[in-house]
Amino acid sequence: MQRIIDPKYHWTGPLGTITKESNKFILSDDGNLEIYNVKGSDSGRYTCKVKYIDNTEQMTTEIHFMVYVYHIPDKSIYLSSEFTAGTCKTNTVVSYEKYLLEKLESLISNLNCEIKQWSVQCHTSTDTLEKITYKLTVQFGVFPFMLTVAEACKGSQCENSTSNIRKAYENIKEFFEAQKTDSSHTDHLHFIPGTLTGVKVDHCKPGFGKNINVMNNNTVCPGCCVACPPGRFSAKYDTVCILCPAGSYNERYAQVECENCPEAESSDGKGAKTESQCHRILPMWMAFLISSAATCIILVTTWAIIIKCCKKTIAAQYIREAESDIKKRLQEFANIASDTEIQEQRNKLSPIKLQGNKGDFLEEESMALLSTPSTSSPLAGTSLSPDQTRLSELETSFEDHSSPTLENKNNVVPNNLPHNQQRLIGIMKTNLP
Repeated sequence: MQRIIDPKYHWTGPLGTITKESNKFILSDDGNLEIYNVKGSDSGRYTCKVKYIDNTEQMTTEIHFMVYVYHIPDKSIYLSSEFTAGTCKTNTVVSYEKYLLEKLESLISNLNCEIKQWSVQCHTSTDTLEKITYKLTVQFGVFPFMLTVAEACKGSQCENSTSNIRKAYENIKEFFEAQKTDSSHTDHLHFIPGTLTGVKVDHCKPGFGKNINVMNNNTVCPGCCVACPPGRFSAKYDTVCILCPAGSYNERYAQVECENCPEAESSDGKGAKTESQCHRILPMWMAFLISSAATCIILVTTWAIIIKCCKKTIAAQYIREAESDIKKRLQEFANIASDTEIQEQRNKLSPIKLQGNKGDFLEEESMALLSTPSTSSPLAGTSLSPDQTRLSELETSFEDHSSPTLENKNNVVPNNLPHNQQRLIGIMKTNLP
């Protein structure tokens, strides 16, 4: 069987270590902790560290508790009533206002309540059946002393604040109902029956609020006011805990104000919980310099991006134009190559064609010469070939006119030769070397 031997208890709370010498806390020998004169600042995390020996082995255990301090909301009542008036002149309204306030305060003085937020407004009210009349509206609130002056409310006087508020409303209602038959004060002001209304309002003590979702319907006090947590505060008798403004912080529960950050320091935003969230503030000139440098960097970066994008666009355009130019040049080179090949083929074929033309021309000229009658006729009955005929004519021609032709320095064909012979000699001189 396991046994816990020589246990030692050590308690810590939101404000630090808890000792037996504290007047607020009582520590028992068995490790129990009792808290007296509970306040909102007692809310927070409590830790009990236990050191003991378990079967000769040293053991340590920690138990954590979360304590919330809350209270039942205090009540106040807001009242409103209307009166008909013969005039809105200042003297008449002020006189009746003073009389009414004194009368109401006397009705609630024995209930530990007081009137706050007094307001009177007079305005015209048109009626189709009667002449133009005036209406006086009176608004005020009835607060228990425990909300307004905590020091004035002691002992049993504050225990029944809710019932006192109810009695105060009943007394005021009876007073206004009696006003419709009582005209001893003035004949110009009359209470309008049925216009008295009252609304109850919840109020939390300073440092408490109802907007903290730590209580639920299973608790002993649903809808109660809970101590404001760190980072929030409540300075008025309201139902809301407000975030600490920028430049302040709050480390404790149920605070009515937040502590300011050290000099020349501020927090990043609202709701700072510790002093470590405060940091040094940059001087205005340094902040301006940093902002200017950041602006310059942004502008330079933007300009670089724009230039880079433009370069890419221009490069792409150049590439497209270069590709188009290259395609045109390649097409021209292809055409030039085709023309060159055609010219080469033409050069190859031209000599053959010219030679063929020359042969045909010579042949035609030769046939023409052979067909021309000569002065020296051949022997009758002899048949000569064309070659023999041409040779005979040439021989005859050279025999008869050899000297003048060869000795002619200007290579001029003699005019006394027949026309056909002159023509043949000219062709031969042209073709022969």
